Amino acid sequence: MTADRSGRDSQGFTLLEIVIVMVIISVLAVMAMPVVSSMMREAAMREPVERLEELAKAVRLRAMLEGYPYEIIFTAEGFEGRRFQLRREGEESVEDEELEEAEKEAEAANEEHPADPETDPNAELTGEDGEEKEPTLVLPELEAYQFSGPMACRLLFWGRTRWMEPPQPNEKEQTPVHNRWLFQPSGLCNPLTVQFYRDDMWVEIAFNPLTADIQSERSLIPE
Repeated sequence: MTADRSGRDSQGFTLLEIVIVMVIISVLAVMAMPVVSSMMREAAMREPVERLEELAKAVRLRAMLEGYPYEIIFTAEGFEGRRFQLRREGEESVEDEELEEAEKEAEAANEEHPADPETDPNAELTGEDGEEKEPTLVLPELEAYQFSGPMACRLLFWGRTRWMEPPQPNEKEQTPVHNRWLFQPSGLCNPLTVQFYRDDMWVEIAFNPLTADIQSERSLIPE
């Protein structure tokens, strides 16, 4: 009997046993595919939300520390943060009151601390003796974000009843200012709701004008 048992063990797994294991693995893989696919879709929709929230906090911090208005510019391909830039002559406005307030604060800030809005605020400073010195505080980087795939967004500012579609990047010279999200040196920002969407999915977030935190969120991501 011992010899028979040893002989049977030496044969290893039978073909039937291997087939059963493969069938079980295949069934588990098929069952897991919808879950994995849903997780991947949700991760893709969450990425611009997280990046925008990070950028809003960085822009708000810069505006408060520098005493100069900042803004986030939305386009059809993504968004980026920068120092507030005055409107060009003839530029159409749908937010005159907010922009006029920001322009006044920017002009006052420039009188006290002249600065070129196109330069990097993290650049080296020059002291009274003409020697360059490092800034005492390193401000967060304002990295631009570009959508991946067919992602897009639309904006709904406070007091508006119609969603705004950001323009194409090559239309910046004639860009109406409804794609500007303003941040004042006081720490306040325009109340804004942003909806990111692609195919049949969307995520909608509303920001708190006092803290630039996400105060509410809705989403539709089919399984």
